[in-house]
Amino acid sequence: MRSLKSLALEVGVSVATISNALNHKGKVSAPLRAKILKLAKKYRYEPSAHARVLHGQRMPVLGIIVPSMHDGLGQGFFQGADRAAMEQGYSSILSISNHEGEDISTMELDAVGRFDALRIGGVLYLPSGSAPDDRVEQELARLSLPFAFIYRQGKNLRAPAITVDHSRGMHLIFDHLEEYRHRRIAMVISGPETKFMTEVFRERTGRADWESWIFHEDHLNLEALFQKNPTALITASDDCAFRMAQHLRSAGKAVPEEISLVGYRDTIVAQSMTPSLTTVHVPTHEIGYAAADWLIRRIRGETEGAAPLHLQIPPQLVVCASTRRLG
Repeated sequence: MRSLKSLALEVGVSVATISNALNHKGKVSAPLRAKILKLAKKYRYEPSAHARVLHGQRMPVLGIIVPSMHDGLGQGFFQGADRAAMEQGYSSILSISNHEGEDISTMELDAVGRFDALRIGGVLYLPSGSAPDDRVEQELARLSLPFAFIYRQGKNLRAPAITVDHSRGMHLIFDHLEEYRHRRIAMVISGPETKFMTEVFRERTGRADWESWIFHEDHLNLEALFQKNPTALITASDDCAFRMAQHLRSAGKAVPEEISLVGYRDTIVAQSMTPSLTTVHVPTHEIGYAAADWLIRRIRGETEGAAPLHLQIPPQLVVCASTRRLG
């Protein structure tokens, strides 16, 4: 492995120029920077992590905060982000914020504190659906720690974020159910996606009494739901769909023969249900990859002057056996 000095001698520039090029700092022309980076890659040269910290720089590491990994959603975000990080010479570390018996916001703040103490380069943050405030976002800003939201937007709508077009996901569900001739459609909602789902439900049903067809899982009135006699039921998540399938089974209602069932997120739960669950696929790898790629470019100063990041990734509908065509 070559030293910084030997690289400088080979290129015919100063050690400072080599250092600036490798750290994406200073006024180094694009062709010269590309030449130095290519040579460094050829000789597998990487600046010492300790040297970076001693010079007041942050480590080429991304921290990723997600509520959990149990349903595969967080795993997809991490894998996508880790792939992008690896391609750009970065590493990634993961923190899970949802621990039984612990306050989620406190766990998230602790993760930010640990990341800052390690002098990592930036943070990708998926706030929990039950996070009550924007303390984490404020702490990231206070520490001048570059960050971006993934999957969910933060309280500050101007903060950089790569999210899912949930409205598009709901329209895909309605397109499918209407193609299958369903008109008596009910919905069980929960979590932070409620706003998007409710807006589209109101638009697509066109009923004056549309609100009476929406049920909140936290205080679910099954008797009132069954009195509506819906032919299709949309749920806010695959976990919710799983629980509703149990309720329907207990009530003697067969899926999809008597009622079609739709989930959201395309998690491990959806893939293991019987019958297999029609659901909306969230492109977790693409979101994680795009967010990490943008964040690293921001850390390197390559996004200065650009418009704030607000990207929505379109979801896809996965049609399975839990929905059927009427008539």
